[in-house]
Parts: sequence; structure tokens; C-alpha cells
Amino acid sequence: MEPLKQWVCDVCGKIIESPKKAYVVWKCVGDDKNHFEYRIIHQGRRDGCDIDSSYKLSLSIVDFLGDKGVVNLLSLIDVGPFHREEYKLQIKNIRDFLEFFRRVQLPYYEEARLYWDNAYNDGFFNGANELWIYLPSTLEELIKKYKNN
Repeated sequence: MEPLKQWVCDVCGKIIESPKKAYVVWKCVGDDKNHFEYRIIHQGRRDGCDIDSSYKLSLSIVDFLGDKGVVNLLSLIDVGPFHREEYKLQIKNIRDFLEFFRRVQLPYYEEARLYWDNAYNDGFFNGANELWIYLPSTLEELIKKYKNN
């Protein structure tokens, strides 16, 4: 897979070949408008990749890539004091959000996560700190080691 240019569709499990063919959908509930369950899917309902109507919000994945993407992702956490004086939690599940953040911002993460369980079970992460496992060089090494297993 080409880092930050291809993703695995969360509906059909097939590779989405380019950012132009990828869309992000997510849910939003409650009076506080808490966002959650970010999914990357094929754009345009191709390949039978319909998702249920509870995913009310959507943007092209392009809006979450690069520098502009970081700004968009951070604004989902907090729009800042200029727009909202007091901080208001906007993310229902921060771990779910961070998984999405890594998928669209960390080179090699999308493919590495396909082999995560094998690497974990094999002891690849033994002795690792909380940063090492997410470094692009580590993710690339993980892919090389487990891709053909």
C-alpha cells in the first residue's frame, strides 16, 4: 500500500486506491454534538460500501491529509478560544478518534495495522515504549517483517 494515499475500506475491506476515491463518515449525537466512530469508505457507494444512516457527517479524506488535515483534525478536538471561549468536549471516544488520526496522518500506519495482531503475538512490541510503536520507521519495519507471513 502507498502510505497516506491508499486505505482499507471499513465497509468492504478492499483497498481504496487513491484519496480521490476515499470518504470519511462519522456519527454525531447528543446536545453536545459529540463526534465518534470515524470510518474510511469508498466514495460514491461503489463496491456495495453503503453505511447506515446514523453516519450523518462526512468529508472527503483529502480534507484530513497534510497540514490542512492536521488543522481539521485538531478543530474536531477543540475549535479554539476565538470560536468557543470555554473548552467543550467534542469527541465521544478519544481513542477511536486517535485511531482515525493515525490512519490519515502517520505514514505506514494504515498498512501496519493489518499486521498488528501478528506482530503483537510474535513479540515484536516487547519492551517498546508508547512512542516507538507508532514511529513511521517502526511501522515500515513491521510491514516488511509481517506482510508475507
